Amino acid sequence: MVHINPDAETLAQMEDRDPDEPVIMVNLVKFRDMAAEGFGVDGMTGQEAYYYYGKKFEELDLGFVNEILWAGPAETIIGDEDWDTVTVIRYPTRGNLVTMFKNPDFQALLRIRAAGLKDSRLIEMSPTTA
Repeated sequence: MVHINPDAETLAQMEDRDPDEPVIMVNLVKFRDMAAEGFGVDGMTGQEAYYYYGKKFEELDLGFVNEILWAGPAETIIGDEDWDTVTVIRYPTRGNLVTMFKNPDFQALLRIRAAGLKDSRLIEMSPTTA
């Protein structure tokens, strides 16, 4: 099964958790050979379109600053999934992340992201007290 963008149910579940808690997001992506056409990235490879999305994302004023902790290529050691790039990002709060997903300018950028991706996973992690 291919996954590109979060669905409404997943975002609603995220909203039910502590909005003030900091979160780390692990973003696993697999690029298309060529970006899907009709999203402003015609003629670009999937990787070029995804990096274009990243550049545009950095230009957004979301009212908070996220921190990229790590980004680079990935090799699967256990399992058979194949990812091109992994990015680990710290968001100040879950509330910031929820607000970002609802932002219309960010929503518009998701089309560019989707045009470049063949598949993805976005994994939310929060601190544990155990």
